[in-house]
Amino acid sequence: MGAVYPYGQLIRSARRGVTFVPRRTLTYSFPRRAQDDGSSNGPNEKPEEQSKPSALSSIKNFFFGGRSETAKPKITRRATAPPKREGSLSADSIFAEDEATPKLIASGRTPAARKQATEAAEGEEEANLEVENRNRITMAAVLDPRPKARMRWERKMIVREVRRRGRLTKTEQIMRTERESLSKSHWFKTSLKKLGPLARQIAGKNIDEAMLQMRFSKKKVAKDVLEHLEHAKNVAIVRSGMGLGNATEQKPITITLKTGERKTITNPSSIYIAQAWVNRGPYGVDYDHRARGQINRLRPPYTSLSVLLKEENTRIREWQDREAEALRKRKAQLWTQLPDRKITAQNQAPGFQRFFQVSFIIPILLVVTVIVAGFMMMAESITSESHLRLSTVTGYFMQDEPTTDPDTFDYVTSNFGLIPRSYDSDAEFDPDGRRTQWERFEHHIKKLNAESRPETSYRLLYLGRHGEGYHNVAERRYGTEAWDCYWSLLDGDDNGTWVDARLTPVGIAQAETAHRVWETQIENKIPFPQSYYVSPLNRCLATASITFRGLKMPHTEPFRPVVKELLRETIGLHTCDSRSSKTAIQAEYPEYIIEDGFAEEDPLYDPKLRESDTARDARLRDLLQDIFTHDENTFISLTAHSGAITSILQVTGHRKFALATGAVIPVLVKVERVSGPLPKMHIDPPTTAPVCKN
Repeated sequence: MGAVYPYGQLIRSARRGVTFVPRRTLTYSFPRRAQDDGSSNGPNEKPEEQSKPSALSSIKNFFFGGRSETAKPKITRRATAPPKREGSLSADSIFAEDEATPKLIASGRTPAARKQATEAAEGEEEANLEVENRNRITMAAVLDPRPKARMRWERKMIVREVRRRGRLTKTEQIMRTERESLSKSHWFKTSLKKLGPLARQIAGKNIDEAMLQMRFSKKKVAKDVLEHLEHAKNVAIVRSGMGLGNATEQKPITITLKTGERKTITNPSSIYIAQAWVNRGPYGVDYDHRARGQINRLRPPYTSLSVLLKEENTRIREWQDREAEALRKRKAQLWTQLPDRKITAQNQAPGFQRFFQVSFIIPILLVVTVIVAGFMMMAESITSESHLRLSTVTGYFMQDEPTTDPDTFDYVTSNFGLIPRSYDSDAEFDPDGRRTQWERFEHHIKKLNAESRPETSYRLLYLGRHGEGYHNVAERRYGTEAWDCYWSLLDGDDNGTWVDARLTPVGIAQAETAHRVWETQIENKIPFPQSYYVSPLNRCLATASITFRGLKMPHTEPFRPVVKELLRETIGLHTCDSRSSKTAIQAEYPEYIIEDGFAEEDPLYDPKLRESDTARDARLRDLLQDIFTHDENTFISLTAHSGAITSILQVTGHRKFALATGAVIPVLVKVERVSGPLPKMHIDPPTTAPVCKN
């Protein structure tokens, strides 16, 4: 025992203990008996019968005197305690059944009326304790001890409400709309060290889940914690009305907690433990009897548990506040003020000195301007003497053929649209016909590159569209017309936000489908992408990660995508097409390679103007010119958007082919370097948001 609790030695004695001799007290209680009124008090006693006189009794009465007919005096004792006084009900009490006031309770079983007290003794008046007749002056000492302070406080609250014009603060609004319940337990005979881990274990969990944890816990104090949780749950339900939401099924909501963990909430009115902490209590006293008369005093600690219960609505509101704050911070970083710099060279030179300085600097500036212009003209002539001409090679994929309907095309079941056919290189590469279609196609492409001129190459582009985003759901909900003129200009609606829109659960499933299709095609010996390029918008970053991560790829061709700024959706107006900061992208996807010159904030997004289709085509043409110039790989993967893929097909001479969300198609492109400057394209000016008709 001494090792468990700190103790101190009370006494050590060799004498025998003093013998305790009980004594009888000199005082005793006077027995109170009922009045002897001639009736029997015992349950088994019978009333005395009138006996008849006999001969012997008559002789006895003659010599010794007969029994007197006068009755013996009776001793009557009254109770010394004053009569019990009971209060009465007020006029508007719901239990006043016998009163003439209107009944405020429903028909049926009602609480039984209290029995009437014994009538007071004669000469005593019953006290009138009705609410209307109570003395307010004598009660004010307890109910209103400081009336002036109360009046000042009431005046202060009224002035504050008038100044705010009846508007509530955020804290007041939360306290009025959200429920919570605080329950503190009794003192447990345990220490902080033992009760603390249990408090941390149940904090943040649903009340039913926490009770289940405590029921199967091996800790001794877990039984007391379980009883307190049951009591706290009952108090929260009865007093605060918590956990009594609608029984109708609601759509589950997936939120992100402060710890980064994702949680799906099916019932917003369910109770969870928001906080749980341990309170230090008093120390008890116990004794440890040791050998040779030693007695050690122990100090066992006592602790209690406090739990703050809230509903899941609170957790949803806190998650929405965090998302709104993060969005506000991202928007605040769109423009950064330049730092203040010291003003230099503010000397006051005479007029002739200033004229000499200006006349000396002007010729130097003219010479430098001529030299720089010459270098710029030389550089322009060097860079514009050749460019890349892009064209689509048809006859290899179903999506190249005019007879293929984009609405019914399924890349999953059609082997990415690869047409089963023979090639002129099959006789040498696969004379026995044992190779797969993808192996023979890869060998055919390599043979084309080997036999072509140095200025010509063949590249296979895997064009993949991102999965479904929240902006796609909103456009279907409101319609394309309302989306373009109104909803796309907002950050979101009541169902969520779509700034740099993320993938929905359906979009994640579409990316996982693409991942499984790639696994199947890898078994069919599909050529691996040698380079990966991805749009900087979050939905494309996530789609590429889900699609390619985890595939059995060769070590020479790892999945290290390059984030390209120009591989974006149509720029401007729509908030879903504005990207996150460079820091946020690097933090969420650290394995991605961000191209050189990538700005910290989005330099292309304009909230008032929308990029035209021709301007988007020119932007994607410049992107392909850059990729094919600096990347010599044959098999290239591009994860982009519907608008970007449409422009890529346009500049490569491919037919119009709309891709569904999450779909992938390969396109074989012939790249030729020709002399002369890059042909100029007619670019339409940007447009503003259309005016809503309704």
